[in-house]
Amino acid sequence: MKMQKDSASGRMQSIHKTPDGIMIYGPHAQTAEENKGENTISSIYIIEKDKNICIIDTGRFESRYRILKNIIEKNNYQLKYIILTHDHYDHIGNADILKREFGGTIYAHKMDKLLIENPLNIYDNEKIKKVYGYSIYESWREIGLGKGDIINMKKYVNNYFYESANVDIYIDEEIEIDLSGVKIRLLHTPGHSPGSISVYIGETNSIYTGDLTFWINPCRPYPIGNMDNCLQSLSRIQKMDIKYCGPGHYFGISSPKDWIKNLLHKYKKMENDILECTYKKKNIREIRNIIFKKNPPDSFFPIPENSIQANLFSLMQRGKIYHISEDGIIYWINTNNAGGRYVEK
Repeated sequence: MKMQKDSASGRMQSIHKTPDGIMIYGPHAQTAEENKGENTISSIYIIEKDKNICIIDTGRFESRYRILKNIIEKNNYQLKYIILTHDHYDHIGNADILKREFGGTIYAHKMDKLLIENPLNIYDNEKIKKVYGYSIYESWREIGLGKGDIINMKKYVNNYFYESANVDIYIDEEIEIDLSGVKIRLLHTPGHSPGSISVYIGETNSIYTGDLTFWINPCRPYPIGNMDNCLQSLSRIQKMDIKYCGPGHYFGISSPKDWIKNLLHKYKKMENDILECTYKKKNIREIRNIIFKKNPPDSFFPIPENSIQANLFSLMQRGKIYHISEDGIIYWINTNNAGGRYVEK
């Protein structure tokens, strides 16, 4: 593994080999304040064959661009493809500047188009309902966020996390692209986002999952985050012949089936914990304080709350839970409590 110092930030950037090329390590912040700086950047994967390369996610910040530029120029690589696994700012920054500098075709899934083109579209409820069929403002209300909170979130995103990309090809079905004979399959694995992509290389049995394998998922509330889709996508990948997984942050995983099995186990436990604690009515923040007594790694507010909301929506769709409103606060109740009617214990 090589450590490369970025002269501007002073940070050590780790670069190491993968079965298909190299990766640039991507960290994840542990607090919202840390998240404003260069503490949350996606891992970047470079697939290489015969000097032709495909980049999976492009990180953000000039520091990552300089590292990628140096790698491409030093090795005389030809950039053929950029694949964006999903819409998040830390994965799509630098895509446009890399394309302008080195060419290549940018791919993403059409279900993430709205937010890749403009991340502030998430605050346009009419656009969200039109594309995804549900009001995200209703989900935020369930979490306990008011209009003032949403206005502040929008300012926060605009000030610190505004990244967009001009994608050349938005796929609407799974496709295969060729890199000097290497077959690169773009799989639709929604959950973390509606258009999340995983990239599979059959030649090496490797898969690059973006944030599908992040804990806690889906990170954003329904309909952008979808718990059912997340579990289905993880189960699908677990059944594939994979020997290496490149996640959206940190280092590659050499025992991916065991990793995914453990993730699925944690999601099942999370669901059971939610059902257990809602025998008495609870709002989302109360549920969060019970099932996560402290923030899990990488999951500061509102990641746990958003993920719980997506889980609750799934449980409600399956008839396992329902909600009521009291004094403007949404409470959730296990339907097994007195045949679906809440009774104080």
